[in-house]
Amino acid sequence: MKQDFDDPLLNHGNLHCKLSVDEKVVFIGTQTWLEKGHSTLALATIQPEMEPEMLDGGPDFQYSQKGAALRVYCPNPRKKESDLFALTRIPGPQEPDVSDVKAFTKNYSKGVAASRQCSR
Repeated sequence: MKQDFDDPLLNHGNLHCKLSVDEKVVFIGTQTWLEKGHSTLALATIQPEMEPEMLDGGPDFQYSQKGAALRVYCPNPRKKESDLFALTRIPGPQEPDVSDVKAFTKNYSKGVAASRQCSR
């Protein structure tokens, strides 16, 4: 008998990965499902590191020096009624280059798009 395990992302909507250096969180990567119709801008502005006046981008990708939110396009999403988003956040005093935040977020979202969240 094969037992299927619960998928925390499908059941609760969020999956967080934190990177710590010297016991301080320096990076947070998040995958989150939201009902269709949510905007990337609305999602970005509720993140503590992303101040609305510092955000730039378009309808599917909002970014700043301290993080980004990107809508992930899934060929076969596991949650048909929802959209999947990838978020990157840089808490604390670090001041990365905005182009690095954009590039990292785009690469992170490619990994999310290749995950089992985007294939049934």
